[in-house]
Amino acid sequence: CYLREVVSKKKANDLIFQIPSIDMIDADDKDLEYEYKRLLDEGPLENLVKIIKTAYLRNQERLNQKKKIGEKDDNYFQLAEKRLYNELSVSLDLTFDETKQYVIDSVKALLS
Repeated sequence: CYLREVVSKKKANDLIFQIPSIDMIDADDKDLEYEYKRLLDEGPLENLVKIIKTAYLRNQERLNQKKKIGEKDDNYFQLAEKRLYNELSVSLDLTFDETKQYVIDSVKALLS
């Protein structure tokens, strides 16, 4: 694990504003775990958003089909969520839970 510089409050808010337009991971089931690992271990916060969006939507689809959520998707969702909200919480000067709610509320507002 490596340390990276904390993003500014402006960059944190810019990222939140971009969430609706950040693409999901484009990989088949066979390659998805590799992509989750790769994105989790490298680069920008947008990668964490990609993991969260992909895993969340895949699990919502499963639930809509009356299936159990995928363990792999759920694990990577939780890992990415923890990293993203912990990092943004420092930038936004909020708790983890406040940050999560702030991001959710902000994205909902952007989509409405």
